[in-house]
Amino acid sequence: VARVLAGMGASFAISGSLGLVPRLYQGHHQAIAFAAIASANGLALAFGPILGGAMITSLGWRFAFLALAIFFGIIFICSFGFKSTPKPTHKPKFDYIAA
Repeated sequence: VARVLAGMGASFAISGSLGLVPRLYQGHHQAIAFAAIASANGLALAFGPILGGAMITSLGWRFAFLALAIFFGIIFICSFGFKSTPKPTHKPKFDYIAA
């Protein structure tokens, strides 16, 4: 159960944050928001295995998955406190070159 909740929480966190940035920020602020997400991702890739390995070695797998499930459960519950994002004023065009 903890693995499923941890995976669901991670998928909500990543897709939700990337999807909200274009609606909440424009121009230079949007670039800063995406850079902050990329920086956090880089830090997680660098330190996640070290911290995760230390946690698993000292406390075990069950504790690690339980900790992740609790963490993402709190994020999920807190997400209901955010106000609605504004509706887009225009429909964006698909960028074939960047895709």
